[in-house]
Amino acid sequence: MQRFTIIGSGNVASWFAWLIRQNRGEVVQIYSQNRQHAELLASKCKAQSIDNLKQLNRESELYIFAVKDDVYNLLIRELPFVLPHAVHSAGAVSQDIFKGHAQHYGILYPYQSISKDMEFEKLSVPLCVEGNCKESEEKLATLAQKWQLQYQLIREEQRAILHLAATFASNFTNALYGIAFSLLHSKGISEDIIFPLLHNTLEKIKSMPPNKAQTGPAIREDKKTMNKHLEMIQNQELKTIYQLFSSYIQSQKD
Repeated sequence: MQRFTIIGSGNVASWFAWLIRQNRGEVVQIYSQNRQHAELLASKCKAQSIDNLKQLNRESELYIFAVKDDVYNLLIRELPFVLPHAVHSAGAVSQDIFKGHAQHYGILYPYQSISKDMEFEKLSVPLCVEGNCKESEEKLATLAQKWQLQYQLIREEQRAILHLAATFASNFTNALYGIAFSLLHSKGISEDIIFPLLHNTLEKIKSMPPNKAQTGPAIREDKKTMNKHLEMIQNQELKTIYQLFSSYIQSQKD
């Protein structure tokens, strides 16, 4: 596969566009409902920008959908012809949304938190591959190999669990980082001081289960410190988060 059309212009779409160009493929078209967004990404990969799926051409070998989960069905119903091969990049959407709209279809799900302003060349991205038939799956696996990506053949129920796990491990922890940064900033402390702690926490769970690596007042059942923390927290929502996490940590104690 050498010719691609990308449906979407956000973070994951930008990564796919970069990846294709890095591997000497051609991005034929970039589609976005927002024409300016389509033009911006298209200009980076020398592609045609479109904001109407009726303008979709038939020249591509693979059509990559990288859009918000709740707009897939709407977009697919607007396709002007049956696609030869289509994939989407979502963690929680079935590949069968393409049934009747593509001859071959599947999944290329990048298991990574991707932002368009990242240095993509420094980013490690495991790729989850699924196809509606053996031929489709083999073509997508070959493509992942050509792109020199670590990949695994992942079934739908496995991908759903991967997505849920990522939500806990990445999305939720990122929100917690934001809380921690705000607390530090409230007393004029730079967030740089917390990075070695975060790095060490991640390194520890590479060699031991998280419940064995757990430290802090909750696991020690240090009620005096926990009560002091709760007194320091003015926001009721954050108090609830603190109490819920502390309770969960204690429930996991051996």
